[in-house]
Amino acid sequence: LGASNIFIGLISSIVYFAFIFMIVGRAIVSIIGTKRQFTLAWLLRNASMIPIVFAPVAARQGRIDVAMLLILLPFLGFNVFKGLGLVSVNPTLGAIAEGKDRGEFLSRLQIYVQSVLIGTNLVIALFVGSRAEVDRYLILMVAGIGAGLVSAIFIARLPEPPKVKVSGQTKLFADIGDSLKRTDYRRFIILACVVALITGMTGPFLVVYAK
Repeated sequence: LGASNIFIGLISSIVYFAFIFMIVGRAIVSIIGTKRQFTLAWLLRNASMIPIVFAPVAARQGRIDVAMLLILLPFLGFNVFKGLGLVSVNPTLGAIAEGKDRGEFLSRLQIYVQSVLIGTNLVIALFVGSRAEVDRYLILMVAGIGAGLVSAIFIARLPEPPKVKVSGQTKLFADIGDSLKRTDYRRFIILACVVALITGMTGPFLVVYAK
């Protein structure tokens, strides 16, 4: 749509806003509740992306400035609300995965998530094709927004996790040191880094390779 390299770099940097707003999310989760925060954050996260669908319309009318705003602001909202909701993910998973099979459940969940991510990226790359028409991106955007809004309904049906206790007494570096003393935790960190590296590189390269 005529975006500059600086604008694309700005869009890429906004992804990290989610981590900043996790601090805000941690402050309000004890007030409104874990499940309610998770549901509202995911609902608003995906609803905030709706204006991006109209960006090509503005670009076709010669309003590149409006088109860029219709990309920038929704993407900002998407990552802000993501950060607000991320603090609710682990407590929710913990409430679902109780019992002796908790580790197996969480491990399988990660396998499913990463497999779906890789498969979805490949399908998207093949659907977009070598011509990469804007209309095809729009179809994917609408499908993604719709799937995200539906996901909020499923989140609302999940069990309410125990209330999150926010304490200012936790010593971060002491906790890290204690954790790294555990052999199983060190092994987990190494495997997690390898998985993140592989999946992080596979997704983008699948798109390029397919094209």
